[in-house]
Amino acid sequence: MPSKLIVINSTVYKGLKESGLRAGQTVAIVGAGGGLGSLACQYAKAMGFDIIAIDGGSDKKEMTAKLGKFIFNGFFLLKRSPQPFRN
Repeated sequence: MPSKLIVINSTVYKGLKESGLRAGQTVAIVGAGGGLGSLACQYAKAMGFDIIAIDGGSDKKEMTAKLGKFIFNGFFLLKRSPQPFRN
């Protein structure tokens, strides 16, 4: 099990590191309230990035709030229009 955690940690870290972002720039993390996404949020916060946390549901919003002050986009929390979109 510890070797799996090392691979997961290094995957998230490497992705953020190789993104080319610098402290003060913004990163969007999809699935921010889950296991891997919350780890990515913690790394991004430590690297000084501004974070847009994308996930669904109020429980995920609470999870990201515990990790820090992020902009949260809860796609399940958005109200849908009764009219379908038409082009």
